[in-house]
Amino acid sequence: MPNDAKVFYGLCNVYYALATESTVGGVTTTTYDTPKAWPGAVNITLDPSGNPVIFSADNTAYYTIANNQGYEGDFECAMIPDDVRVDTLGNKTDDNGMIVETDHDEISYFALMFEFNTDKNPNRYVFYKVSLAQRPSVASETVDVSSDLSIKTEKVKFKAMPQADATVIDGVECHLVKAFTGANVDATAYANFYSAVYVPTFTEASS
Repeated sequence: MPNDAKVFYGLCNVYYALATESTVGGVTTTTYDTPKAWPGAVNITLDPSGNPVIFSADNTAYYTIANNQGYEGDFECAMIPDDVRVDTLGNKTDDNGMIVETDHDEISYFALMFEFNTDKNPNRYVFYKVSLAQRPSVASETVDVSSDLSIKTEKVKFKAMPQADATVIDGVECHLVKAFTGANVDATAYANFYSAVYVPTFTEASS
C-alpha cells in the first residue's frame, strides 16, 4: 500500500497495549495485550532522546557510537479515560467505582499506537516500550456564562524507550524503538495494524 505522502496532519486512532516483560535463562521476552482505544486525542509531540557519540582520533571522526535512547514527549487529550489511569498509572477502582491513587501505585509499560492523516493513506506508528513520565496535573475553573466556554484538556509526559528484548537484524541484536507504515507497507499489515502490536519480521541472508 504505497504512501508517499508529503503532508502530515490530524492525529487520531490512538491505542495502547499493556506490555509484560518476562525473563527466562537471561533472555527477556515482551508480550502485549490486545490494543485498547485511547479516545480524545488532541496533540502529540515526540523529541528524540540520545544522540550518536562521535569518537575523534587521527584528526578525524574515527568512529560513531550509536546512542538511541528513544523519545520523550507530551500527549494531550480531552480527558484521560479511567481505564488508562488504572492500566498505565496503577490507580485502583474501589467497590463504589471511585478511581483511587495511592503512594504505592506502579506505572506499567505499554505500546503506544496512533496515526497521522496525510494527503494519501494515514501513516501509522507504534512505539514499543512507553511509560508515563509523570502523573497528570489537576486543574479546572468556574465557567463564566457571560463569555465563551473555555475547553480544558489533560496532558501527560511520556518516555518511549528501546524494548528490553532483542531482535536480530542482519546478525546484530537490536532493541525495537518504533515502527511505522512506510511507502511500500504490505496491505495486510496495514489493515491489521490495530488488531495487535506489530512484530517486525526480517529474512536473514543465507551464507
